[in-house]
Amino acid sequence: MAQRKRDLDRLCRKAHMPFMRLVETFPDGQVLYEHCSKFGFEGVVSKRIDRPYVSGLSKYWVKVKCAEWKRDNTERFRMFEGQGR
Repeated sequence: MAQRKRDLDRLCRKAHMPFMRLVETFPDGQVLYEHCSKFGFEGVVSKRIDRPYVSGLSKYWVKVKCAEWKRDNTERFRMFEGQGR
C-alpha cells in the first residue's frame, strides 16, 4: 500500500465516524451513489485513479452530493450566519 493510502486510511479511522470509509475501488459508482442516497449521506468524494494524491484543493478530487441531501439542506448555511462576529 502506498504511503498516501496508508495516510488516508489512518485519517479515516481517526475520524471516529463509523459511516466514513476508505474504499479502494468501487466497480459501479452509480450503485455507491444510490446507497449513499438511500442512507441519507451527503454524497461521495472520489479522486481520479490516474492522478496522484495532493493535499488541499485539487481538480482531481470530485464531490458528488446526493440530490435528496441537497434538497433537505438548502437552508443549512443559515446555521452559520452571524457566527464570526
